[in-house]
Amino acid sequence: MRNILIRTIWKLAVFCGMGATLCACNDDLVDGLRTDYPNEDFAYHKKHVLWIVVDGASGTAVREANNDRKVMTLKGMMEKALYTFDGLADTRSDTLVGSRLGWDNLLTGMLERSSDTPSVLERLKGLDGESRIAVLASEREFSDLCKDEADMICWGTDEQITEDAEAILSATGEVPSLTIIEYNGVQQAGLEAGFIVPEGERAGWPTDEVIVALSETDQRIGRVMAALQARPDYAAEDWLVVVTSNYGGATDNTGESVYEMKDRNTFTLMYNERFGEERILAPSSDEGLVYKYFTPAYSGTGATDYAKVNDPSLFDFKLPAEGEDTTSYTVQFMVCYPNGGENWLDFVSKAIQTEPRGGEGWETGAEYFRLLSRFDGKRIWTIQDQASVLNDKKWHVLTVVFDYKKQQFRQYTDGHLDLHGNAEFEPLTVDVSTGDKVPLTIGQIFRSNTSTTVQIYVTNVQVYDVALPADFIAENYKLSGLDELGKDYPYWDNLIGYWPCDREEDYEGEVLPDYSQYGSIYGGPNAGKSDMTLSSNVLWQQGMSEETNVKPPYSKTYFQTSINLVDIPFQTFQWLGFTVPDAWGWTGIGRTLPYKDLTTND
Repeated sequence: MRNILIRTIWKLAVFCGMGATLCACNDDLVDGLRTDYPNEDFAYHKKHVLWIVVDGASGTAVREANNDRKVMTLKGMMEKALYTFDGLADTRSDTLVGSRLGWDNLLTGMLERSSDTPSVLERLKGLDGESRIAVLASEREFSDLCKDEADMICWGTDEQITEDAEAILSATGEVPSLTIIEYNGVQQAGLEAGFIVPEGERAGWPTDEVIVALSETDQRIGRVMAALQARPDYAAEDWLVVVTSNYGGATDNTGESVYEMKDRNTFTLMYNERFGEERILAPSSDEGLVYKYFTPAYSGTGATDYAKVNDPSLFDFKLPAEGEDTTSYTVQFMVCYPNGGENWLDFVSKAIQTEPRGGEGWETGAEYFRLLSRFDGKRIWTIQDQASVLNDKKWHVLTVVFDYKKQQFRQYTDGHLDLHGNAEFEPLTVDVSTGDKVPLTIGQIFRSNTSTTVQIYVTNVQVYDVALPADFIAENYKLSGLDELGKDYPYWDNLIGYWPCDREEDYEGEVLPDYSQYGSIYGGPNAGKSDMTLSSNVLWQQGMSEETNVKPPYSKTYFQTSINLVDIPFQTFQWLGFTVPDAWGWTGIGRTLPYKDLTTND
């Protein structure tokens, strides 16, 4: 049986037959600036906002349902709306506002949030204590999240809350400033039958059950809109209707870009009678991919410039003793010879000396112009074909894997396995650890003089406590800015050390901070200890280039091309006439809404 929480009377006649509501007051009314008014005639209207949240409805599913004419209400609304099938949800797993992905974004207006972040409803009440909020939810958890600030809470099935919404919106008299309806039918269909077809000709497409659930939800939205538009004062009330989804349903975050990740893919529509039709498309995955770097340059013959981890005991690749859990390791980094040249012995190492023998550690560098790794007195060469060339003045990505579990050493150049004679691996049966004798180092180590004046850049240095799989390396070796991906990066928890070495904020400093979650940037357990200190003679360089082998972080505008969930609270407050203070830290933006005619309101 559905629950309607009742605490106090608010215009009981408006909700006759449904029960009364709760009312909260705050005398601190803060006036904001209204935006996007077509002309002054509309400035006096008391505006209202309706959110319709369709849990689990991906933008792809809504698009397919629209193409199949299964969502005729939404199809009609698109003619007077700003909308997208390529919206973005934030799907990090550490949800703090409820257990459902995306609710955090909608109910806090933020990407980075904490357990005490004020909700959107609380913010609205703080600006206008006389604002009225109604929440109708088919998930009890969603209604519970809103009960402290909402003036009316309804909880029931999708059908029951539709009936409640019809009653609220069709009644004469005052209606809420913000009404939120949360539907769960699509989510349930996806959980029971799957959100996407797993295999076959239709693999990756939404399941029939999801499309059917979308069609049923669309019909309910049609009934809500009919009740709303039948209101005697509908035109004067000036409603912004937002239909959106909380996340894409499928727990799949693979894809060439965030816009191709199924779990982040949402549908959002912003409707008003005075709007024209405007669709926002996802940006090209190639946009904004110029690699900008601010990095130390490590010089050549006889040089002693380097960057060393402060605590030499960290990142020690110890061979597990019998009976111990087996831990493997991966080191990956980017390297560039900006002026060409033919030699460099040490890119990244943890070795007592160059050409380390048993018990003296390991090093990864080059000889002449190809990757060469060394440990236990061995030299591990590359295939030595054209694909292995490093000194072509372009950026390349080198990966070395110490797979103790399989007793294999593997090395990769630009994502492809690169061992002499096309070998699949080099046997790894020895301990390459050095304890606390020497630190992990970028650049020169003792006795590693080169034979030329070659200069190198080394950036995006990563250390993992796992052997990265070959297919993952092949698909993802280009990625940089891993800290910006955070939990969206599959091996974020295994990334035990990360030094981008290319950030403008670190330029010409004495320290290269550890940007992993365990380092100083995030206040992790290795803060200070895992930072790298630069030698005083290091020279800094800066530049930018488009690179085949580097996929830098997308710019902020790239993510903001389409509608993000955090944009919805921001747009809501703008519509209601309030300016969002910078101090709140909201990360959404306001959109230019597609009024058909800014002078006649037609």
